[in-house]
Amino acid sequence: MKISITAILALGVAIQACSPSRQTNNSIVVPSGTTIDNIEQPVVIGTKKQMAYPKAVIYKTNGNFSNNVPITLSADSKKLISFPAPSDITEQTAPIKLSQGYWLDRRGISPNTAFTKFTYRQYAQLKSTPSANELKKAIIPGAIVTEIVQLPYPVGQVTVQQCDSLIS
Repeated sequence: MKISITAILALGVAIQACSPSRQTNNSIVVPSGTTIDNIEQPVVIGTKKQMAYPKAVIYKTNGNFSNNVPITLSADSKKLISFPAPSDITEQTAPIKLSQGYWLDRRGISPNTAFTKFTYRQYAQLKSTPSANELKKAIIPGAIVTEIVQLPYPVGQVTVQQCDSLIS
């Protein structure tokens, strides 16, 4: 059976025409009440298959809470939104000290972050995850994030030197 080049090309065009179109949505949905200014698009890496990566974040607090486990509360601070399991806490999740009082986030800091009385070491040694009520009771009163800066680097691909050069 002889198949002509024209028939093969026609079949290829038909298959391509029937495949679903690929649309990309480059918008970020920001819930109402969001307090972060200048939210930017994730970093897009690559040219063939584009993959978006979240950007690295540095932050400041109103005290030294770098060794205290952060949790995320609702905007009204009444509900616990996110918290780690003890197995999630390692040396690799603790923030990294930078210049001028900044810290490189490795846990997920947000404007709704609260810091607990649990140190990273204490929390990692717990046999089970504390209840929501236990975590709420462990919140350090008044311990807040005072500044958040989104960097032009993907999470996990930024160095202390790069951060400090942007801070200076």
